[in-house]
Amino acid sequence: MTPFMTIRPFMIVAVWLLITGSVTAWFYSDRVSRDKQAVTRALEPFALVTVLAAITVRYSQWKDPDLLFQAALLKFCASLPSVLYAYKGYRLRKSRFGLIIVLAILLGLIADISISLNFMIGGAFFLIGHLLYDVAFLQEKKPSRKQIILWLILTALMIIPLYIFREKIGSFANAAGGLLYISILISTVVFSWALDKMIFTAALIFALSDCFMVFNMLTDSTMIMQILALLVYYGSLLLYGAVLWKRSIY
Repeated sequence: MTPFMTIRPFMIVAVWLLITGSVTAWFYSDRVSRDKQAVTRALEPFALVTVLAAITVRYSQWKDPDLLFQAALLKFCASLPSVLYAYKGYRLRKSRFGLIIVLAILLGLIADISISLNFMIGGAFFLIGHLLYDVAFLQEKKPSRKQIILWLILTALMIIPLYIFREKIGSFANAAGGLLYISILISTVVFSWALDKMIFTAALIFALSDCFMVFNMLTDSTMIMQILALLVYYGSLLLYGAVLWKRSIY
């Protein structure tokens, strides 16, 4: 068996737990009444599966870092709770905003899988996903002049850490691509601040997860930090789903 196709017994158990947990959470959410506590009650089972997913993905990467098929399958299962939770929220109240958010989360799933195979391709999918979040935010409310100025200032300031870590970043093309990605990431946070607080929190947490990822790449981070990065990332997707649930109830 090649490393690409090898599946360990641990992997079989992990995939089974994540899939059955996601499906169970889906059916549980059908029983949640449409009141102010529905968002929290529907989120709880999905959140538990997500915590399990983050720990499992990191353990798998530590145990068998070269098993690409295993990483891709496990990351698909890890993103499944967020996709299902967001889609269920979209079904409660269909809207263009909700559809774009669901598509962005799906792109996050594709990016999370493909980044294990090719970092640049995965990064491109993440970038497109962030652009979709921007599209969703901008259709809700156009940014003010202050927001645009803040976005440009924060983007310019990011040149400093790129310069500091220039040796690890490598070529100018990598630095330019990194600055473009950071700029779009900052825009999602800045453009969301004038919207719902939950939307802003989701965008901010997503940006924080990318910060953790970069920190782990540039330093000798501990396993706890790497698990935390995954928890923050998957948690941000769940929070975007919670936005759709909230909009269907209030």
